[in-house]
Amino acid sequence: MCTRYEFVAPETFNVILDNYLERRSEKRKAKAFITRKMYDLAIKILLNPNDIRLADKQLRHWVRTTFELRKDADQDNYILYKRSKGPNSRPARPVCPKERLYEVLAEMHDQLQHPGMTVFWNAIASKYACITQELVEIFISNCSICNFYKNKGRLSMKTILPSKFLTRVQYDLMHVTLPDENFQYICHARDDFTNWLWTAPLKTKSPQEVVNALFNMFIVFGAPLILQSTSGKKFTAEVIQLFKQRWPQSKIIQGKLLPRSHENMEKINNSLQQKLAEWVNLNKHSWNIGLPIITYEINTSVSRVTGATPYELVFGQAPVANLNLLSELEDEGVCSEETMQLKIEEMPYSNNDCAYNNETTTNVGNAELLIEQENACSANAMEATTGQEGEKRGTNFENNQDDESQHSKSSRSQCAKCNKPPTSIKEFWRQAECITEEDWESVKELLSSTEELLVVEKSTDKLKKHLTILLKNLLRFEQNNKFPQNEVREWNNKISAWLRIVSERANSSLEQPVIEPITKNTSEVKVKRQKRSNVAKYLNTKKLRLE
Repeated sequence: MCTRYEFVAPETFNVILDNYLERRSEKRKAKAFITRKMYDLAIKILLNPNDIRLADKQLRHWVRTTFELRKDADQDNYILYKRSKGPNSRPARPVCPKERLYEVLAEMHDQLQHPGMTVFWNAIASKYACITQELVEIFISNCSICNFYKNKGRLSMKTILPSKFLTRVQYDLMHVTLPDENFQYICHARDDFTNWLWTAPLKTKSPQEVVNALFNMFIVFGAPLILQSTSGKKFTAEVIQLFKQRWPQSKIIQGKLLPRSHENMEKINNSLQQKLAEWVNLNKHSWNIGLPIITYEINTSVSRVTGATPYELVFGQAPVANLNLLSELEDEGVCSEETMQLKIEEMPYSNNDCAYNNETTTNVGNAELLIEQENACSANAMEATTGQEGEKRGTNFENNQDDESQHSKSSRSQCAKCNKPPTSIKEFWRQAECITEEDWESVKELLSSTEELLVVEKSTDKLKKHLTILLKNLLRFEQNNKFPQNEVREWNNKISAWLRIVSERANSSLEQPVIEPITKNTSEVKVKRQKRSNVAKYLNTKKLRLE
């Protein structure tokens, strides 16, 4: 027997269904809902598609083209799914029979704490099929709690923005559609201030297994002050109680969900599903093996809200991957620390190895913060490179002193300056004029910072001049076969497009950046500005402590 909810009584819901059917034509009444009888008949037809005794030819054809069968993982029963119409439509979802409509709608509406129409409909449509949007709208219009607050007016709910790490953490349980022998779910938690993400694969959605996953997440950093979830108040309260029994020293408060919490969890679910599917398709392994890798990529990607990576906000530095060093050691066959010629901490790494230079996630709207952090990282990291290259070039110069001219000396010193990444806008443009060395990695680092500097520089006259200089250099690189021609053409097209935009804006006498950040509605912009301000204060405090 299903649970009775007072905000929409079962008797009221039956009247809603009757009125809903009365407004349908006789032809559409039969397929308005999938009854339990029709549900069982569809399963029989799919199990025995050639049995003509079950139904007529038209009905059997409709069932075969509309539905599909999937076996329940926990039981041996078959579940009826509605097929996906295409790659751009919703995926296959389980069919909700008419007899379970009240239980599904009322339980979901209570778990989401009576949200608006958009959030409620997206939650229903993503999990169940054969439930129309019109029925969901009628259900909300008959909810006594929603009508009470609607008549009173919208509640004034101020968005609570934390100012520290582990102040507010939200976790969610996600079902993974990818096949796996051991795991079917993911428990992921996200810190609301730094956007740091924890993930753990689960076999079931039991509270005890969820507590074990959360304990392994928080035992490294500490327990959060406020813990919230979209899994319902009762389930979250049980999880917190079991967590305190497991870790008695922890003090956790059950948090109240905000409207934006559901949207954030949906974004994380969609992002994890997509990235895991791409990883499995590429590596041909189970998704639980790639889950830590995907989590690391998310934590080292720049957030549009904070303007920094979660890794930097938590640890106060960019991840030191030493990717260049590891690749060189692998080529040389080095497999032990004793055989290394250089220390790891002395080996410089490229700017492209930094987490916040990921092209797919970098937000050019926050370029000023990124450049400031990148310059501090680059200035220290490239000092060792300049010294090592100077020693090598000095040796070569002494061996060939009689053959080299004074002109080659000046070109060598000029090229050495070009290798060091720019630390300011003026230095960037000065280096762009004197690129002569055939080192594509140094050139690519110089070009990579163009996109960020275009946001800072607002003078269209200066931009037009500097982009023209870069374009001339790229045309010269394209004539040199030693450079990767595909990458040179790609950068050539980018800078040519930026030059056209600058020329158009110069004619219209508008002083604005070439690349502008994406603007959203006013409320979201205010929230993100406040959160970015909190992050900036947090970073300044952390720098003072380190000093």
